[in-house]
Amino acid sequence: MIRDYCQKQGLSTNVAVASTRPVAQPKSNLPTNANSIATFGLFRSGKSIDEVAAQTGKARATVMGYLTDYIKADRVVDPRPWLENVDDRDAYIAQIESAAQKDDSGRLKPIFEALQGQVPYDTLRIVLECQRNRLQQGEPRQSVAQAHLS
Repeated sequence: MIRDYCQKQGLSTNVAVASTRPVAQPKSNLPTNANSIATFGLFRSGKSIDEVAAQTGKARATVMGYLTDYIKADRVVDPRPWLENVDDRDAYIAQIESAAQKDDSGRLKPIFEALQGQVPYDTLRIVLECQRNRLQQGEPRQSVAQAHLS
């Protein structure tokens, strides 16, 4: 029946149908939150997490999200400016990155547990996002801390 109609109308019968689903756009490194973008200059100028929180009137947890956005958008590779209350930042970074290399699930909990819960999740996010940026830029797996010690 359909074939007969198509033949009478001069239409092809073996035609691929175009997908009606929207094509997914690649995820941008840029955040869509204007508040987050507004903090980038503060982070660039070396402000600490607590200083940014005080200056913006935002909760520390919110500012941590903004910092993660900044690290992604600016492709920051050195987490040391935001590692507070740590005596040996280079050794601390190396320890986190070493634990992360042993687990490729992309989840933070196994890394947190491998470090016996001694490293806060926020710190893990900062260090690992910087490491991800280094690897995407084609830098060797050597950590910023290891390069700094060399």
